[in-house]
Amino acid sequence: MGISQSRSQDFVDAEVAAGQAAQAAAKAETSATQASGAAQRAERIRSQLAEEIAVVSETSQSWWRSAESSIQRLRMQAQIDAEKTEADAKVAAANAQAQAAISRADAAEAMRHAWDAKRRDLERANAVLQDGLREAQVKINKQEFMWIAGLIWGLVGGALLGGLMGAAAAATGPALTGSQGARRSSDLSEFGIMSAVTDLTLQIVSLPNVLTSVGSLALTAVLVYVLVSFWTDDWRTKVRHISWRTALLSLGYGAVLVHAGDRSWSRGDDGSRILGGLLYCGGAVAAPVVAACMLHVAGWYWLTGVMRLGSRGMQSLVDMDRAGPAPAMMIVAGVGACAAMALYGRSGFPLLLVPATCCFYIGFVSLIMVLWHILRLSRCPSALLQPEVMATFAFGALMLLGFSASVEEQSRLAAARLAMLVSGMNAMLVALPTILMGVVDTCVPNGAGLALTSIYDPFTLGPKCFELLSRVRETMAFSAAAFVYVLAWVAVMNTALRLRLWTFRPFVLLSLNALCAASPYGSLGWTLVFRVPIGIWLLAVVMHVENSGSGMDPVLQEVLRWLGPHPGPFLQLLHGVLQASTAATAMICLGSGLVCARHQFGARSWIHLLICWGFSLLSLAARTDCTGTLVSLCFSTSATIFFFIGTHLLPDWNGVLSRLVVFLLAGRLCLLGHGSMVMTLSCGFAVCFLCLTMAFGENTVAYGMRQVLLHVDQARSVPVAFFVRLAASVTLFLHGVSTDGTVLVTLGCFCIYTSLASTIAGSDNLSRATIVALCALATMLLGEAAQTYMAPMQAGVAYVASWFPLAQILLDSSATDSLPFDVWILRGILWDVRNLIRGA
Repeated sequence: MGISQSRSQDFVDAEVAAGQAAQAAAKAETSATQASGAAQRAERIRSQLAEEIAVVSETSQSWWRSAESSIQRLRMQAQIDAEKTEADAKVAAANAQAQAAISRADAAEAMRHAWDAKRRDLERANAVLQDGLREAQVKINKQEFMWIAGLIWGLVGGALLGGLMGAAAAATGPALTGSQGARRSSDLSEFGIMSAVTDLTLQIVSLPNVLTSVGSLALTAVLVYVLVSFWTDDWRTKVRHISWRTALLSLGYGAVLVHAGDRSWSRGDDGSRILGGLLYCGGAVAAPVVAACMLHVAGWYWLTGVMRLGSRGMQSLVDMDRAGPAPAMMIVAGVGACAAMALYGRSGFPLLLVPATCCFYIGFVSLIMVLWHILRLSRCPSALLQPEVMATFAFGALMLLGFSASVEEQSRLAAARLAMLVSGMNAMLVALPTILMGVVDTCVPNGAGLALTSIYDPFTLGPKCFELLSRVRETMAFSAAAFVYVLAWVAVMNTALRLRLWTFRPFVLLSLNALCAASPYGSLGWTLVFRVPIGIWLLAVVMHVENSGSGMDPVLQEVLRWLGPHPGPFLQLLHGVLQASTAATAMICLGSGLVCARHQFGARSWIHLLICWGFSLLSLAARTDCTGTLVSLCFSTSATIFFFIGTHLLPDWNGVLSRLVVFLLAGRLCLLGHGSMVMTLSCGFAVCFLCLTMAFGENTVAYGMRQVLLHVDQARSVPVAFFVRLAASVTLFLHGVSTDGTVLVTLGCFCIYTSLASTIAGSDNLSRATIVALCALATMLLGEAAQTYMAPMQAGVAYVASWFPLAQILLDSSATDSLPFDVWILRGILWDVRNLIRGA
């Protein structure tokens, strides 16, 4: 029972527990249901929140995009606003600048009007000032002419008195000049040029000639004064009246001079005939003046056209009409030529051919201009190829052709041939380079503007020609023109040598010097093709003239007989001057090559010394065949100058090698220049100077002398080692012994004694001077001993030299015509060129 009760109680408890469990389960289910509903609600809320978040996110993104676009729009709007603001500022600044420019333009316009007004005022003031200056100049000229006239009229009074005395003296002229004629020797060449000049001067300054000369000079001065006073006023308004008076005065002047020339000519002696010929020349010059003035009197005012030449549109005589200056100039030149030739036919005085050929030239050019204008020929626009230049070239060619055609009449027409030759050469000297440069100007683009200039305006033409030369001097066109130019003048020189004529040579030398100056100095091609070959050719020309016996120009010899019956001294003087001029031109051509060498090898180099030494040897080689004093002096001086130029162009001076080379070369030049006082003294002084400076160094005086004579090195030279200077002195001495050179032996002895004695000399100048004096005294005292032992020493040197072939060649002169080997080689080269000239 108890167990039943307990079991019942357990069942009750179990049921209670089950009921509780069921309640708990029901609660749990309810809770689960609630939890499930809560989870569903949470899910719904989460989904709603997710939807809301998605909506919010999309909305925020759209808002962000709209914000970004708004910000971008705002930024763009701000940038646009800034640019607009900047543009507005620029527009405002531009407007301000435009307003300022308008203001400046208004101010400039106002200033221009003011300047125009001032310019007009200045032009009026300038015109007034020019009138005042013209009047003042006229007054000044009149005052000057007044006191000049007083002086001249005083001379005229003396001349009138002198004329009376001269007329009286003319009657006794032979008695007055007889003693002078007795002084004339039978042959002036025995006394030389001074005797010839003295004899001719004594004849010219005889009393009748002096009085006639003073009277003619006074008359000429008065005529010039009167004519200048006529033509300094406003002559254009009264040109016919002034021309009439000028013609009358010139006609009277010419008649008086011709009459005075007749009186002088009739005296018979050479001086009177020369004076009479000069008076005839004055009368011949007056004839074209009379003709020119008579054309003005007849109403042909051709001088006005001449004054317009060179202006715009009037660059040549061809540009004027037929009644312009060219026909009038032809008439005037014809009258002058007829007067001069009539007086020449009357007297035969050669200087009358000078005004005659001038008139022939003017008439020929004027005739060509008239024909050119009539035929309407074309012309080159360049001023260097104007018709006047072409006519000048044609005139020169005709004169030279006439000279060549009269070879058979050499003695009878000597003066006329000489006049044609000089006229032709003068024309060619001007026309040939002008035409060649004109051709070069047409070949080169962008010329110097010569088409706008004229030969009648030299102040404008000259600078433009220099500008053209600076542009084309390194072009092939200029080289081709120079080749033609050189070829022409070389042919002229060969003709002169073939015909033995001197008159050609000055023109050739002038032309070659001009081309040497115009050609580029730094060009290696010009140096090798033109300068050095032309220099060597001219040296060969000098040697050819000296050896061919062409010392007498037959044409000039006939003309110079007016200086007396024996023109030999004058011809010899002229021959020496021409030879020296040819040698100087050759040295200039060779020396200009040094400029190219400095461009190629630097300002200072050993090559410069080598080149200068070669030029010195060339000068000495040419000197060996020359006997004239002037040409020998020219070659000796050139050799010395080249040597010292070479020493100045050495790279340094303080080096031992530089001073030793210069020392030995100076001694060698003393030997090569044997017989030339210039070379002996200058090179001997250089040897002694170098010996002393190598032994004692340089003091202030020696430093200054060395900078002037040898080298401009700023550092002072120091003494050379004893054995080095002793070896150099012995070498110089032995060289003098082997070549029997007295000067070299003397210099070698002095240098040896100085080198030995310098080792015991003190540092003061007195002891050094004493040592040098003792060395000089020893050199003097040992002269006889050196002469005694000269032959054994020569034999010893020859024996030693036989071991060395090069030394034997340099020292043995038996196979080289007693010339040094280097000079002999260069003389052979010059002989080859001379043979080419002789064959040509």
